[in-house]
Amino acid sequence: MAEVPNTTASPAEATPTYPPNTLRAPVTHTTTHDPTTLASTFASSRPAHFCSPAGPSMRFSTSHVAAMPPNFTDDADLAAFSHTDETIGLVKAGATIMRYVDFAPGTTTAMHRTQSLDFGICLEGTVVAVMDGGEERRLGRGDVVVQRGTMHAWRNAGEGWARMAYVMTASDPVVVGGRELEAEMVDGEEKGQTGISLETK
Repeated sequence: MAEVPNTTASPAEATPTYPPNTLRAPVTHTTTHDPTTLASTFASSRPAHFCSPAGPSMRFSTSHVAAMPPNFTDDADLAAFSHTDETIGLVKAGATIMRYVDFAPGTTTAMHRTQSLDFGICLEGTVVAVMDGGEERRLGRGDVVVQRGTMHAWRNAGEGWARMAYVMTASDPVVVGGRELEAEMVDGEEKGQTGISLETK
């Protein structure tokens, strides 16, 4: 049974508190080539920089951003984006984003759709993938959801913090039965998740 966040204020002022997040900060090691010897080497090793634009129940860290297809000439792809830019939305047009998201116990995200192909990989904890049609799948460490522009939400069903890694590539608009389905978020304001931008142009 997932732990219910404690509240110490009156119902009108209640602010959830969560157990400490003890998950280690992952490190992104990015490769390149030595311009003189052409030998493979590492361009950088960056510990994750987490921020909480949606409030204390979730933490986000952008690990890497690359235009598609990437341009490796003289490391042009590495110069194109700031990987600690907190203004980057969940999806960026013409790009692939690798991102970590930590979820506090009991957290359920707003139902949302992005115009993207997402590989959602459970790294820590127990996370439930929820479809707007009512179906759910319970994820353990190493399980993957291939998310194809559908309306969905994520729920931490474990006792402690959970972590997902997402590799998200912007897609063409989602068209089903001749109808175009737009990127959207449902009940984001109710869940205090209005700080999340779905897409950056």
